Amino acid sequence: MSRYTSETRRRWPKVILWLVAIVLALFFGGGGWYFSDQLKADAFDVKPHVREYRATVTQVDPGSVTIAQGDPTDGELFNTGVFGLVWESGYGTVSDISTQTDMEATRTFTLQGGNPPTIGTKVDIDPWIYPDDYAAALGIEIQRVEYLSPLGAMDAVLVPGTSTTWAVLVHGKNADPRETIRLGGILSEAGYPVLAITHRNDLDQPGDASGYHRYGVTEWQDLEGAVDYAFSQGADEVILGGFSTGAAIVLSFLEHSERAEAVSGVMLDSPNIDFGATVNHVAARRSLPLIGLPVPPPLTWVAKTIGSFRFDVDWAAIDYIARADTLAVPILILHGVEDQSVPIETSRELAAMRPDLVTLVEFEGAKHVQSWNVDQERYRDEVLAFAAEL
Repeated sequence: MSRYTSETRRRWPKVILWLVAIVLALFFGGGGWYFSDQLKADAFDVKPHVREYRATVTQVDPGSVTIAQGDPTDGELFNTGVFGLVWESGYGTVSDISTQTDMEATRTFTLQGGNPPTIGTKVDIDPWIYPDDYAAALGIEIQRVEYLSPLGAMDAVLVPGTSTTWAVLVHGKNADPRETIRLGGILSEAGYPVLAITHRNDLDQPGDASGYHRYGVTEWQDLEGAVDYAFSQGADEVILGGFSTGAAIVLSFLEHSERAEAVSGVMLDSPNIDFGATVNHVAARRSLPLIGLPVPPPLTWVAKTIGSFRFDVDWAAIDYIARADTLAVPILILHGVEDQSVPIETSRELAAMRPDLVTLVEFEGAKHVQSWNVDQERYRDEVLAFAAEL
């Protein structure tokens, strides 16, 4: 009996170790697979931008409107700055917040067009400000053109200008060229022809063979086709602009394209230029299902590793900061300090690595791709000063 008890006691540590190993395998294996599915849905799946009217007008007063958000996770209603307010029969802008609760905010309101909203009107809070394309936003004539990429013809908007330096602007993931109007309008007024492009995986455009967003690995070829088009129309050099993941496309172009020598400068807004760091940043704010505890970094690493095999992701290839030493053109970065989608730390890192080329301008209170919204005058001044130096 004593020997049996002694042997049993010696076995218990091994049993416990096995149980711990099994639990950890299930946790990291199952959890890693689950979060790789989340990664696929949030980061790699193609979901072209579709407007949704998820907020509701609850009160209309002279010069202000009160809006209730439809989903507690929506944050646009309470963001600092100027935003578009769009509904089916009209649009306007909202700015300063006078009062707010957990679900409602009263903001200064200016009607821009159409019928004014009434109580019960479903609205969309639009950080891109302009509800339509460049023609309606800027009140000027534009040309709808096509350029050729390796996948075929792709659409673009051309705002004519007088300069032989063209601005070629690249929107972010699951967005469209309307995202670029805020910067494009500034450059257009300064005389630059502006080419705002679509690229693979956009609505009504050819899709990448993988079926996923590639964060610049393949999309740079589309940008190269757009730059070729600019030169065919009389450009002798180009300024590139990239928004969020559009910035990754721009830096990938600089790394791979023979046309990179024709780039005189680059402007990046909230650049998503180390997607691995972006995933870590977003995952750190998420919670484990059922348990509610924060997602531990080792689980994020496992999910990314599983994702690399499932979705053919080379994390090193989409870390453009790691190859900062290859940069050869001046870069202006405009980034909101409160960005919850792409960490401003990545922009700070790139600026610290290449202070000879990279100028970082931070905007307090601004969230993702919303620096213009927070301070239009400063945004405009920084863009024009940078362009003048080029």
